[in-house]
Amino acid sequence: MDLARPEFGLNHVLAYGQSLATGWEGWPALSTTQAFDSLMLGGSVRPAEERAPRWRPVAGPMLQPLVATVQASGGGPVLETAEIAALPRGAVVLGETVLEAATNNWRAHMDRRPDQMLLASACGVGGRTLEQLSRGAWPELFNRLRECVAAGRAAAGARSYGVVALLLLQGEHNAIGANNGATGRAAYLALLRRFHADFLDDIVRGTAGQST
Repeated sequence: MDLARPEFGLNHVLAYGQSLATGWEGWPALSTTQAFDSLMLGGSVRPAEERAPRWRPVAGPMLQPLVATVQASGGGPVLETAEIAALPRGAVVLGETVLEAATNNWRAHMDRRPDQMLLASACGVGGRTLEQLSRGAWPELFNRLRECVAAGRAAAGARSYGVVALLLLQGEHNAIGANNGATGRAAYLALLRRFHADFLDDIVRGTAGQST
């Protein structure tokens, strides 16, 4: 099994998959203050564009305290408090993800050394099969992982950098057979194993430059 401990200067925690990975309808956001020193890249854990095969930080690639934000469907700037309050019931906007609580919980239970920080980023796209999220698909949404990790590595500066966790939340579209996605257990498991191998090869060892 491939495991990574948060022993880098900047330890990147990624979320990938469908809508559950990006906080669809997760509003209003609750984790709006940072209790520890967890970080996000730019003004949100999500990028500026929700569905494009690229990952550009909201409002620039600066490291900022990790907080939950709300964005319109499709991406764009973070919504202000008044804009969120005006949303109609059931509005499909992007809100709090699993990353805020997961990262903060991890930070709470680790030795909080100031030279070993946690960084959280969401790279998923809602309503996609595992085939559509895998390497080599068109458009190649897998490239969102590459660009996010490249941005994280650049933001680390002189500190060491590594990807230490991937939260993969995917399966609904395959379960219902949408977009010709594999539905059988064996076929899906084969796709998942290939995705895992590609993630380690392309993202962890490739873009992040890790040996493990």
